[in-house]
Amino acid sequence: MPTLTSPPVFRGSRAHDKQVFMKKYEAYCHQLFVLETAFFRPFHMPVGACVEDERRRRIALFGICKSLDDITEEDWIDYFWDWRSLPSTT
Repeated sequence: MPTLTSPPVFRGSRAHDKQVFMKKYEAYCHQLFVLETAFFRPFHMPVGACVEDERRRRIALFGICKSLDDITEEDWIDYFWDWRSLPSTT
């Protein structure tokens, strides 16, 4: 059985931190996709589960503006991809 990679953990707060995290998360998903076969399907860690516990609560209340129990996987993905809508600083 192949060795599975561990998912990235989000510990930042800036748009750049979100960008770096999502790039690592996409690489993680790609690595798991490559390992899939007809007989083996690795567990794919959801985006929300890759956020530190205390930070997860703060992001839920102040970043996404929902209670932690009401947040969906799509809400987490939208939160981490919102850096794309920010104006470029270059």
